[in-house]
Amino acid sequence: MLSIFNDPEVVRLLTTLQVSVLPRAIDLIILFGVALLPLILIKPTFENWVAYVRTGWIVGQKKVLLEIKLPAETFKSPAAMELALNIFHDPFGDPTPKARYWEGKVPTWASLEIACIEGEIKFYVWAFDSRKALIQANLYAQFPDIAIFEVEDYARQVLYDPKKHEFWGAEIFKAKPNPYPIKTYVDYGLSKDPDEELKIDPMAPLIEGLGTLATTDRAYIQIGIRAHRKEKTIFNNDVDDPFKEEQEKELEKVMKDMMIDEKTPNALKMTDARKDIMNAINKYEDKYVFDVVIRTIYIADKDKFNKGNIGVLAGGFKQFGSTSKLNSFKPEAINFSYWYQDIGGGKVSKWKKDMFECYVKRSFFHGPYSGKDYVLKIKKKKPSILNSEELATIYHFPGSVVKTPALKRIPSKRHQAPSNLPI
Repeated sequence: MLSIFNDPEVVRLLTTLQVSVLPRAIDLIILFGVALLPLILIKPTFENWVAYVRTGWIVGQKKVLLEIKLPAETFKSPAAMELALNIFHDPFGDPTPKARYWEGKVPTWASLEIACIEGEIKFYVWAFDSRKALIQANLYAQFPDIAIFEVEDYARQVLYDPKKHEFWGAEIFKAKPNPYPIKTYVDYGLSKDPDEELKIDPMAPLIEGLGTLATTDRAYIQIGIRAHRKEKTIFNNDVDDPFKEEQEKELEKVMKDMMIDEKTPNALKMTDARKDIMNAINKYEDKYVFDVVIRTIYIADKDKFNKGNIGVLAGGFKQFGSTSKLNSFKPEAINFSYWYQDIGGGKVSKWKKDMFECYVKRSFFHGPYSGKDYVLKIKKKKPSILNSEELATIYHFPGSVVKTPALKRIPSKRHQAPSNLPI
């Protein structure tokens, strides 16, 4: 066998192969790699471009923060707030593919906020300036006794400094799949404006809890909202809606539980509870639907930080949930289960800074939120999906049944209409 390699002809052949064929093969590999490189870089290059133009467009838009001062008496049910919030479901805010990918335009969003600052509870709405007049008109139409003022951003008054402040933050998501609704104001019997003394306001525990905070504490809650839309790509401007698919999947599960086989229903399993579940899932068919991100933070000086206040925020949304057929909310806080997962606390400290930055910038659906490390901690969860009824349940102006002194109200008088008005 070795004698073959001693043959002069074989040696000449191998030398020719080494000198001429192998370099050509290497050249072809390099050429193929160079030709393939642009294709490999297309996706990250495109994503970086979109992030760049989108950031430029978002930063270039003027935003406003509106403080809403509540009257001494608020008799309307959350149904009025539902009508007011429908204005945030902008049907004309979806840009064209050219506007999205060349100019960086995105659908507008807003933030519904409650803040406890120096012992006082305040209601805010953050929005794009172009929507301000419409938002004010809609709120005044439903609540003529409120007062709305454009104010400086409270979230920038005290910036988080890890050396000076202690911080707790969480984002709150639906515990079950999105098609299952939470317990709403209709379930609490508030849809027909009951007498004030008979009201059971689901926001009362949260507001009363915030009212117990010290004047040195700051607690913020923001509910980022935008109109729910189908997912779109540069190649397909109208793809299927994953939420609709999930909704159909959950309905099929309930239907399957009520059947003996594919064609035969089981009368014993067609319980009122299962029917109620189906009706609840179908609630999304005749209501405006929103993408929602709920974020809550508590910040105080290190020597004034009270861990007991964490329960006020972590459990503040518990009353909107149900242990049976409906959904509930679950907070995802910034922390680790075991000490050795973050020795020295460097990761948690950075994530807290990221969350605070996202709060100040009202970043929910686009950068910097989508690129921040702390999002990895909460498993990059997609926004919760709430209809207008659910949204009005977790954000409305509480009636006078909520007595906490921390909720400052403005004096207001309700006058009867003059008797000589023309009919």
